Amino acid sequence: MARADVPNEPLVITVLGDSTGNDGDEWVAALARTISAEKRRTVVYYAWDALAGTYKAPLTIGAGLSVQPVTVWNGSAAGKGPYYSQMNLPAIAPQPSDVLIVSHGHNFTDAVTGPAKESQLIDVTVAQWAVPPAVAVVVQNPTTTAAEAQAAKLDAVAATFADSGYTVIDVASAFRAQYDLRALLQADGTHPNNHGQLVWLDTTRRALGI
Repeated sequence: MARADVPNEPLVITVLGDSTGNDGDEWVAALARTISAEKRRTVVYYAWDALAGTYKAPLTIGAGLSVQPVTVWNGSAAGKGPYYSQMNLPAIAPQPSDVLIVSHGHNFTDAVTGPAKESQLIDVTVAQWAVPPAVAVVVQNPTTTAAEAQAAKLDAVAATFADSGYTVIDVASAFRAQYDLRALLQADGTHPNNHGQLVWLDTTRRALGI
C-alpha cells in the first residue's frame, strides 16, 4: 500500500467478496474514494456485474491527480460465496494485482467448508499471477439474524487465517465493540447500514495503513 503515496507508481487492488461490498455506497467503493482523496491519486474503479458476468464501465475518481492510476477491481457479487469467485476467475480478477482483499462469510454453507473454500480461492487467485500479491482477509460483520451460526463462521475465518501471514481486517471485532449491534445493521439484521459501512471502512483503512 506504500505505492499509494507515489504518484508515478501504479497500484492494483482486487476485492473478491459478496453483497456487503458490491454497491457504490459500500466499503469497497468508499475505499476507492478515500484513496483518491487521502493520497491525491487518480483511481479507476471497476464494479462487477454478476448478471452480465463481466465488469461495468469503469468510474474514474480524481481524474488527473496522478501520473499513474490506482486501479480497483471490485469483484463483489451479491449472494455469492468463494466458490463463485473461483469459478469466475480470471474474468473477475483480470489483472495481476498488488493487493488482494478477500471478503466472504455471509454465504458460507457452514463454518468448516466455507473458510476452506476461501483459503482455496486465495491460493488459486495468487497462483494465476507471476508476482504474488499482498493478501488481506476480512472477518465480516456479525448479525442479529442467525446470530450463532454467523458467529461460528466468523470465528472459523479468524482462526483459519490467524497464522497465515495475511493481513486480517477484523470487522467482526469492530462491530462487536460498538454499543448496539442493531444500530450498525439494516432492517434485515444482516447487511451493514450506512453507519456499519463507515465502521467497516475505518477498520479496513487502519488495517491497510491508509
